[in-house]
Amino acid sequence: MIGLAFFLSSLLRSQAVVFLLLLAYSFLVLVFLGAPFFGLFDAYAFYLPLMWSDFIGLGSIGSILQIRLAYVLLGLSFFFISPLLFKRLRQSAFSIMVSGSLSIVCLVLVVILGFSYTNSHLVDRNFREQLKESSQAYRETLSPSIRSYDIQLKHKSDTISVTAQLDMVNETPTALDEILMTINPGLKVEFVNQSGGPLNFRQDNHLLHITPTEPLQFEDSIVLTISYSGKIDERYCFLDIEKERYESRYRLWIYDIPKHYAFVTSDFVHLTPECGWYPISGLPPGAAYPTMAAPSYSKYTLKVLTSEELTAISQGKPETESLENQIQY
Repeated sequence: MIGLAFFLSSLLRSQAVVFLLLLAYSFLVLVFLGAPFFGLFDAYAFYLPLMWSDFIGLGSIGSILQIRLAYVLLGLSFFFISPLLFKRLRQSAFSIMVSGSLSIVCLVLVVILGFSYTNSHLVDRNFREQLKESSQAYRETLSPSIRSYDIQLKHKSDTISVTAQLDMVNETPTALDEILMTINPGLKVEFVNQSGGPLNFRQDNHLLHITPTEPLQFEDSIVLTISYSGKIDERYCFLDIEKERYESRYRLWIYDIPKHYAFVTSDFVHLTPECGWYPISGLPPGAAYPTMAAPSYSKYTLKVLTSEELTAISQGKPETESLENQIQY
């Protein structure tokens, strides 16, 4: 804003007009232009989620730094171009060239950062739409039920690696020559075994297609072992929520709070069913709306291997085993 004031003053040479223009600009940003376009025109950072969390710090620090750096460079660009517009004795050609070049460089960087900031949000939006569309294509597909899980999870830094054993039964009246499952697209499946033997599988983002050795007939059961690892992709969460609500701001009085649905850091982990950290049969609830997914309830055992500074919390009776610099729950 200071750089813009200098630029307008040197261009218009009227403090009253500059004051009115800045006042009108501030009104437009704070009332109309700040929230749309992912906060691209929010010069005052009034609509950015800047609430600090003791668990994760700033929610989207990379995106915040990107857009704020763009405004810093825009202000510098105004500073560098302003002296060239004042009516006074000309400086050396070298000084003029340096000031003009720095202004152009800063302006180019502003355009690059602004495009990158907007494009990253559009990519996230399109990715969610892609997940929804691929789910819709399989909304009529039948899948077996999962009777029980045996999950072994290893946490390290911002990644998890999991080996899950699933006891499944076909309760549908149709023989299944392929098993459709869902898992977070940020977790890459490494292998799928049946009774010690590998099975063919194909992972398409969040959809996992598994081919059993023979079709599952009615009331046939199968035990699968699925190994996967990676980072949680939060774009997968709550695919049943419409775009406007998903992208809306979560505001507490005048403060915008970052919205996150899963946390995997070196000192804090929070995983919910909605983030798809363990495989489920069929499609996630609501992903193929208006087709409703049947609720799934399963027994499970869970083993968590993490650092000794963390404590694993889940349902059930806990047991603890001390390992070298790690604790298994």
